[in-house]
Amino acid sequence: VPKEGAGSFDGMAKDPVATAASNNPALSTLVTAVKQAGLVDTLNNAENITVFAPTNDAFAKIPKADLDKVLADKATLTKILTYHVVGQKLTPKQLENGSFETLQKGMITTT
Repeated sequence: VPKEGAGSFDGMAKDPVATAASNNPALSTLVTAVKQAGLVDTLNNAENITVFAPTNDAFAKIPKADLDKVLADKATLTKILTYHVVGQKLTPKQLENGSFETLQKGMITTT
């Protein structure tokens, strides 16, 4: 993560979600997935959301054939991506120990 500027943590906090991710080189695979799913405008226009953004390193753990298959399947890709979004702005204190419903209607637990 860049120390300062648009792709830094401070810089990303000031931008809409998809724009912020596109400025961070560690999130380029996520940005590709968001574009493939057609979610750029949805995420950029959403207010008070929290995104659990997988980094390129996380995506690299998925076999290429599997990742390519998911990237080509808009419905599956949208389901996976919306599982990583919570419809409320969460504070660091809330993330210490909580359970949250995702936009995909699944539940995530943080500790």
